[in-house]
Amino acid sequence: MELVADDRDGLCRRPSGCPDTAAKAISINFQDVYDVIIIEAIQKVNDSLAARDLKIEWTRGEDLPQGGNIVSQFLQQVCRAEITISDVTGLNPNVLLEYGVRLSVRDSMNLLLCHSGISLPIDIKDQRCIEYTLDPKGVAKARNDIVRAIEYSLPVLLHETPESGENLFRRTVELATGRHLEKRLTEAFESSEELVTNLLNEAQRLGGVNPKLRDQSWNFLENLAKTLEDDPLGRERAIQVYQLLTTLKGFHEKRRDVFYKLHEICAADPNREQEAQNYLDQAKALEN
Repeated sequence: MELVADDRDGLCRRPSGCPDTAAKAISINFQDVYDVIIIEAIQKVNDSLAARDLKIEWTRGEDLPQGGNIVSQFLQQVCRAEITISDVTGLNPNVLLEYGVRLSVRDSMNLLLCHSGISLPIDIKDQRCIEYTLDPKGVAKARNDIVRAIEYSLPVLLHETPESGENLFRRTVELATGRHLEKRLTEAFESSEELVTNLLNEAQRLGGVNPKLRDQSWNFLENLAKTLEDDPLGRERAIQVYQLLTTLKGFHEKRRDVFYKLHEICAADPNREQEAQNYLDQAKALEN
C-alpha cells in the first residue's frame, strides 16, 4: 500500500482524494509489519510465559488451513480469540468490518495498529492505537508497546483478576438485541448444574405422576444447549449442557440422540477426535 500526505486528512491511501502531486508516497509492506512487529512481539511475550507453561498461538485469515468459506472461518477466529491485533492503516473496509464484529462480541483484548500519521475516523478514534513506522526505531517502539499491552492485560485474560473496563460497543449490541438477558440466564444456570440434575432426576422418578413436568424440564435444557451452540463463544458451554443431559436417568432415546449431537460438535474440531469417538461409541451402545 502507498500512503500519501493530504492537507486535510493527513496520510491516506492512494488512490483517494489525494492529488497525484502530493508529497512523496510512503510504501507499507504489511508482511513486514506482521513479521517484524506483530509476530516478534508475540514471541517475546511467549518467552516470558514459558515458565508458566503458557503460549500464545497466532494466525491470520489467509493462513487458516481448512477448506470452506474463509470469511466464515476467519470471523469465527475473530470472535473466539482472546487477543486480536488489527492494522487499520489505510482504513481497509474488511479490517474495519472485522474489528466491528469483534467489538460487538468480546470484551477481551482488541489492539489497534496504524502507521504514524494516519487520521482515524471518529468511530474508533477513542480506541487505544499503537502507532508504528517501519524504520528500526519505529519497529522497536511498536513491538515493545504490543508486548506491554498484552502483559498488562494477561491477568484479565487468564481470569486472575476481574475485568476492569467495559466494552461500550458490545454492551450497546447486547442491549439492542436482547443478548444480555440470554447471557444472564446462562450465568445463572452455570452455578446450579448439580441442582438441575437432581431436580430432573426427581422429575423422572415422578414421571408417572407428572410426565409433562419431566419432559418440559428436558426441553428447557435441550433448548438452552441449542441456543448456546449457535453462538461460537458458547459452544463449550453447550457441550457442558449436553453432557449434563447424558447423565439423567431414563430418557433412553433422548440420551442417545444427545450423544450423537456431542459427537457431531466435537468431530468438527480436529483436537477432539478421541472425545468425538467416545460419544459415538456411547450413542451406539444405546441403540439397543
